[in-house]
Amino acid sequence: MNKHPEHIEFLDLIVKDLSGELAAEDKRRLMAWIESSEANKQLYNEYSRVWQELGKVEGKTSREVNLEWKRLEQAIENDPGQIREKPGNSYLLMRIAASIIIFLSVGVGIFYVLNQGKCYEVVAADKIEQVELPEGSKVSLNLDSRLTYSKKFQSDTREVELKGEAFFEVARDTIRPFVIRAGDVYVEVLGTSFNVKAYENDDHIEVTVEKGKVAVYRVDDADDRVILVRGEKAVFKKSGEALLAMENENINYKSWKTKRIIFEDTPMSEVVRIVNEIYHADLQIASPALKDCPVTTIFDNQSLETILNVLESTLNLSITKEGESIIIAGEGC
Repeated sequence: MNKHPEHIEFLDLIVKDLSGELAAEDKRRLMAWIESSEANKQLYNEYSRVWQELGKVEGKTSREVNLEWKRLEQAIENDPGQIREKPGNSYLLMRIAASIIIFLSVGVGIFYVLNQGKCYEVVAADKIEQVELPEGSKVSLNLDSRLTYSKKFQSDTREVELKGEAFFEVARDTIRPFVIRAGDVYVEVLGTSFNVKAYENDDHIEVTVEKGKVAVYRVDDADDRVILVRGEKAVFKKSGEALLAMENENINYKSWKTKRIIFEDTPMSEVVRIVNEIYHADLQIASPALKDCPVTTIFDNQSLETILNVLESTLNLSITKEGESIIIAGEGC
């Protein structure tokens, strides 16, 4: 889509202004640009109107946004003449909406301002996102995850909502507990670090504590709770609505964040599952004889290609790519 260079320069400022995130100096620049011509003023007003009506953008990942943009581009390519013949408000609004979508999805994370600027939502679409909350807590957000939180926490609590997976390093506050709504459970702490895995399509929710003390309880039954300390985890099984506490035996529970993976006589089938989960890959074992072959090694912040090369050379495997899938074959152990 072709835009006037001046519009490209100021589009980012317009979006930031509409979301309430524009710095004072940039605000003055933008206001001067708007007042410099009637066309600029009209363009800003159109963006403002579309921004108010663009609720459908809220809650989408960048993959979904990019798909909508591709559909729009395809429509233009399929019938350019028809669109040129209709240069009225509807097409102008469509172009503006598409522009806003593109700017909202710059990079791979999407940052939204919701509820008239009272809440933030951060979406990690194509890379891990690092978030610092208003009171100093830090959150690492895994791919295909989203975090919603208030610009200013209430006086008696610090509450956020998670869909997906995140590692929390919560700033200690003995007066205001930190509460996470993760699907069907709440996670409550005063100050500690822990991992929460709560993807909507998974059949269970996991909370794993690295240090400190964490309370996990059901949304619909606060009395059904478990208290976890370092080295423990809670598992909530959605189907049976059971909340269980146990020792954490998964040493790779936060490898998605650190990219440090430890295998100790780990069956190849489990190696493939872990690598797929961490790197969002599609490794498939073609030879059943390989599934139980043990793997003992450590990968420390290495690429998927390096991991595959090591496995291929040390285990005498044949690794080929078929489309988006990676096929692992071999004689077995």
